[in-house]
Amino acid sequence: MIEQGANVLKEVVFSIPNISHRNKTKAEGYYRQIIDLAFQWQRSGKIRQAYRQAMDTVKLRPYKKRVLAGQFNAMILEFEDEMNKAIKDQEFEKAIKWRDAIYKLKNEMDVYDVLHVVDDLRQARHLPSLKDYWEYAPEEFSSFAKKHFIDFKKKKFVQKQPKYFLDEIKAGLLKKRMGCPLGFFKDEYNNIYFCEIPSQHIEYWAGERGWDSMSIIKFSQPGIYHQPHQCSYQYKNGKIKITVNSQSLVNQILKFLKQHDVDQGKSLKLAILVESQRWAPVFFKKNKTNELVVKIPYKKSIQGQGFKFKILGWKKKK
Repeated sequence: MIEQGANVLKEVVFSIPNISHRNKTKAEGYYRQIIDLAFQWQRSGKIRQAYRQAMDTVKLRPYKKRVLAGQFNAMILEFEDEMNKAIKDQEFEKAIKWRDAIYKLKNEMDVYDVLHVVDDLRQARHLPSLKDYWEYAPEEFSSFAKKHFIDFKKKKFVQKQPKYFLDEIKAGLLKKRMGCPLGFFKDEYNNIYFCEIPSQHIEYWAGERGWDSMSIIKFSQPGIYHQPHQCSYQYKNGKIKITVNSQSLVNQILKFLKQHDVDQGKSLKLAILVESQRWAPVFFKKNKTNELVVKIPYKKSIQGQGFKFKILGWKKKK
């Protein structure tokens, strides 16, 4: 992480037009000093000691203080949904269990459990099973959920949502029973960001405001990975080839945007942002069968590799 940050700063200096060789050498010197210091910390054990202290601290901190407000509130919704399912099945003891788990999270008493309440919930359902917290309309939240949310005010919540556009996307996709795009966000330049439909090998990490959400690839071995309404993912020779299928959520969003674009989508461009590429956009290109395709590097790891989709060049019809 230290090297990555230092290298980015060095590249910023190198990208300055007409910069002198002297200043480039100076930037390179700072970069080397930072790397040398980082390796010195590694060899001395300072990094490992800091990591252990951080992990011990995390274990002692309530879940409420470990995550952002949006993530915490999303977890409350997951517990509430599981509680309601138990009530519907007349499994009232289970319903009480999940209700009490919500109380523990809200009152910071989850640190006293041998099995953390969130880990307990993971054994009962795949997380996340619901749409992103920021994709709800305020009216969808129950009074019970809002009572246990943190940092929730209706006006503030609505301001953080690209509401007018999100409603249109939802309406168009729900008619096709596609569901809502997770991690959806539209910035001030009309760039649109969203994540892949989650599955066994592609997880979803819910961010605080949509733009910092991401999908996480966790392919264990080479092969073709594809679930309903997903793109097709072919993992081979350290690279992943992503193909936008006609029935995929990505393609449906593109079609919907073209219908509501001033130029009928002539300027729309689809890109993928990859964590290992420092979130720089890699653009899709059409293959011989007119499908959108892109290749990205992939290195198998326990943590997986983060990515998200980005659509550029959209301008809404008046």
